[in-house]
Formats: sequence, C-alpha cells, structure tokens
Amino acid sequence: VSFGGFGLDDLGARLPHIPGVTWLLAPPLSPLDRPDCRFVAGVPYPALVAAADVVVTKPGYGILAETGRAGTKLVWVPRGAFPEARAITAELSRRGDRCADLPEEASAAQWRVALAAAVRARLADPVPAHLAGNDAAALADWLVTRTGS
Repeated sequence: VSFGGFGLDDLGARLPHIPGVTWLLAPPLSPLDRPDCRFVAGVPYPALVAAADVVVTKPGYGILAETGRAGTKLVWVPRGAFPEARAITAELSRRGDRCADLPEEASAAQWRVALAAAVRARLADPVPAHLAGNDAAALADWLVTRTGS
C-alpha cells in the first residue's frame, strides 16, 4: 500500500480484508493494528515494490516508474485534479493496471468493495513487462515518452 502523504487517516477502514492478502505498509504510512497488515520499516522502497504482487496506490510518476522498473502489478484510486493524472493513468491502463472504481466522495465501505474487486482482478492478470536496467536517465526518458509530460 503506497499513498505517501495522501492523507488517508482512515486507511484501516478503507482496506478490504481479502483472504490470502497481506497488506504491507511502510513509512510515511502508519502501522495498522490488523492481522492482515505488516508494517515494514528500514527496507528500501524499490525493494518493497519489487517484492509485492500488486501495489495499491494513487497515480504518480514515482510509483509508475517503480512498478515499471520492477514489473509489479498496480491498482490505483482516482487522484482528482492532479494535472498529470490523465497521462499517468493512460500508461497504467496500457500496462494492464486497474483503477478502483470509486465515486469522487467515496465512503470507506465503497473503498473496501472497489479495492477488493480491483485487487482480485489484477492479481489474476499476467505480470506486466518490466523495464531493464537501473539507469535514471533511461527511466526519465521512458516516463516522458509514455506519459507525454
């Protein structure tokens, strides 16, 4: 689960309980007192992304780059008026990633239902191709080419 400073104070109420799924949370998110959640501190973020079966997040350049590099599946929640969201989500869709179908002012219950459906579906999908190498310049070129930003 990767929301950074997105301000999800009630994340524990929004995450669904999905049999067989363990949610990994890392700083700056806070730990959740749930048996299906693990808080991981001190592990580099790229390693967590690479180890995940699917990342649940908001669309952003950083997570697009990290999941692209690792070949990790992704489910995103709408980000509202973020200017680059349209370009980023177009690329995520092209990769086969899925949007959790949420109304603009979704309740915690609506989040749970939408996330559960999107995560289950994305877990069943094939793994996306990953970007080769660790070259920051090549990754930046890829982001600009793919998102047009």
